[in-house]
Amino acid sequence: MKIAICTCGVYNPPLPPHFDYVSVTDELKARYCKKFGHTYLSSKENPQEDKDAHWVKFPLLLYALGKMDFDWAVWMDCDAAPVNFDVDIAGLLAGMDPNKVVIRKDILGWNSGVFAVPNTSKAIQWLLSLDSDQTYKTFEKAPFFDQDAIAASFKHPDYCDFYQFPSENFGFNQFDDIYQYYSVPIPNEYIPGKSWCLHVPGYGDAYRRLRFAHCLDRVRKARCPVCGTYGEEYFTVPFDKTFKPASPEMTLQGGDCAYYICPHCEMIYAPMFEKWTPSDYKQRIYNAEFDLCVDKEHADGSRDQKMFEMFKDAIRSNQARVLDYGGGHGKLAQMIHDKLGLWADCYDPFYGDDAFKHHSKYTLITCFEVMEHVYNPHPVFANFNRWLVEDGVIIMSTQTWDNNRSVFGKMPTQWENIAPRNGHVCMYSTKALEILATRHGFRYCKDRSTAFFQVLEKSWDLTNG
Repeated sequence: MKIAICTCGVYNPPLPPHFDYVSVTDELKARYCKKFGHTYLSSKENPQEDKDAHWVKFPLLLYALGKMDFDWAVWMDCDAAPVNFDVDIAGLLAGMDPNKVVIRKDILGWNSGVFAVPNTSKAIQWLLSLDSDQTYKTFEKAPFFDQDAIAASFKHPDYCDFYQFPSENFGFNQFDDIYQYYSVPIPNEYIPGKSWCLHVPGYGDAYRRLRFAHCLDRVRKARCPVCGTYGEEYFTVPFDKTFKPASPEMTLQGGDCAYYICPHCEMIYAPMFEKWTPSDYKQRIYNAEFDLCVDKEHADGSRDQKMFEMFKDAIRSNQARVLDYGGGHGKLAQMIHDKLGLWADCYDPFYGDDAFKHHSKYTLITCFEVMEHVYNPHPVFANFNRWLVEDGVIIMSTQTWDNNRSVFGKMPTQWENIAPRNGHVCMYSTKALEILATRHGFRYCKDRSTAFFQVLEKSWDLTNG
């Protein structure tokens, strides 16, 4: 589904910096579109100089639908913006009638601050009628300008049933508490953390800037999943970027993925994955194309064979009782059992191992190419601590970027391990691993670790203070 979010990104005359809320809502809309792969269209000037700026929405919507052929064009006034970056407007529109405008009413009547128009011949005719000189002359001095024109259009026999209301749960066009002076509650009040859109058509420009700047600050920053410090956006890559060249048959999903960096522990992470569910990963990452087009080594077992050959002597010398954490279908654990004669289990919650009881503790846990796929590492390390014997060892493989020669002299966007389509949601620094290990009672063994493989020992002293 091709979606454009359209707005009038200009305020004439220009607002002073401390009043300029338009640039803030512009950035919110642009960032939202970038995250979900939509297109942001902003008219930086009024293309109809002979008309009031309220009427710029109609030619811009006509351009989006008629010239650029979007499936839906969503209009948002300068004082409205998407603020819930956890939900995609595509999900709402996919469930709506593709032949009718999506719009809401406020306490005073129809509100055109936010509405969505489908790409149909009837919708084009509707917009052309609203963009006509006759309509403009009729409503240019009406109390609510274009809004009154839209309200009148819905009384016309051709368009009397040309609208539909969005789901109340989505928060399509939600107002701040500016209507608190009304004696009755407003039907579409903004709910922080839940409503998709915040619309602030009241108060003054300074308040609007502060209100939207607060929302933008939350979007710009995201807490580090290791230490909790607020990070800053570092770079952006296409969501379809893979670790190794993907098969040309891989379906391109589009959109970008922003990676942040923590100023304290130097962890690099992609906040877009923070609230993903297992079903999200199955749909967008570990789907039918993953083994065929993205990561063939995962499917054919060659990576498990490589890891076995690399670490079999260390495993054999410890006479280890081994747990392969995140081991997929258990191929590596089977090799350890069959070729070394050692007890080996596999645990991978993604493959339905939640019921695995772990009756005995393990002397060695292997965790190969797993941690870069885990957004929140703390539950994983808590499991390590619970399932490993005292003085037990973890052998882990995940690339650290700060001592990795393969990334020296390259821009972060060129690093192989930055690969959203592979499910690489983060890239550790040595400091981040040290902090994570210490917090969960492990000693990070620097002298035995590299930029690609890490050794951790469970320390009774660290666990017990």
